[in-house]
Amino acid sequence: MKKILFVFLFSCLILSSYAQGNITAFEVKNFIGEICTITGKIDNLKIIENDKGGVIFIHFEKPYPNNPCKLVIFGKNRSKFPSNLEEYYEQKTVKITGKITEDKYGNPQIIVNEPSEITLIE
Repeated sequence: MKKILFVFLFSCLILSSYAQGNITAFEVKNFIGEICTITGKIDNLKIIENDKGGVIFIHFEKPYPNNPCKLVIFGKNRSKFPSNLEEYYEQKTVKITGKITEDKYGNPQIIVNEPSEITLIE
């Protein structure tokens, strides 16, 4: 009986890890604080300029404020990314792995530091 229980619990753990491994942008809100791989379509980007180098918001699936989650690139990392970000990412399907956090409004986001974190899916 103990062996069956162990196998059952171990299987649940494996399935739980797998479920968190690859999720859609619409599922992100259920995984705050966890590291997940998200696959989804980029709807649009918003670039905000400021004295700290700006910030780039990359919105998944729907335009802001109806997007289920976003990617955030801070100004200090902007030069690492293609200069034509809109052309490069908008309306393209991407895959990204990262820690899901919440912005100051409680909306899901992943902070991106390197272009290699975002994979274009053809």
